[in-house]
Amino acid sequence: DQAVDAATAVVGDATRHAHPITLSMSLVWTIPVFLLSGDSETAKAMIAKLSRLADDHALPYFFDMATGFEGEWLAQRGRHRQAEEKLRECLTSAGPGWYPLTASFFRFPHAEALLRVGRPAEALAAIEAAMAQSHKEADFVNLPEMLRIKARTFAVMGREAEAEQSYRASIALAQRQFALSWELRAATALAELMADQGRNAEASALLSPLHDRIREGFATGDFVKVKALRERLAGL
Repeated sequence: DQAVDAATAVVGDATRHAHPITLSMSLVWTIPVFLLSGDSETAKAMIAKLSRLADDHALPYFFDMATGFEGEWLAQRGRHRQAEEKLRECLTSAGPGWYPLTASFFRFPHAEALLRVGRPAEALAAIEAAMAQSHKEADFVNLPEMLRIKARTFAVMGREAEAEQSYRASIALAQRQFALSWELRAATALAELMADQGRNAEASALLSPLHDRIREGFATGDFVKVKALRERLAGL
């Protein structure tokens, strides 16, 4: 909730200054907040605004970013094939000057989109490439989420031991970064894997303390998912 308020204020300030590059940059850094919070309509409006700005002021790199964000929005709506196409378009059209930034935003969502459309081998190659890029650029902010996607890919491939190892690595790194959102996602996914293996007590023990640390964002998709999983584990 606080992040959404801050993001709204940032975009408002940039809009008042009416400088296209400043406003475009503010949108690039705040659209992910609305996507993560599950505010689909605001995210859609912000993505459209970024696309219009880029088109009106001949800012091709920002247009590429808007294309990538549209892919993420489509993925949230369950339109995974279209999401994969948009994310691939973004990654292949980004200019060399902006490619590291574009890659840091969109390589791992593209990997997850590949997984969702039934292409796990390509997804694994894509997420490993994203992680290699992250290490090369010393950009570790999204590494917990990359590890989660890698773990999910392993799980889909039937490599459950490797999946659990990657989930635990994601949780540990998110804890070191104080990234509660990433920690929640990875822990929920690991708890689902445990539940599928009949390890309900372990899954509950993993989720309960994490759930109790959450103080806001109760309407987000991530919180709703963990709440539903806890109820399932409790047999409610």
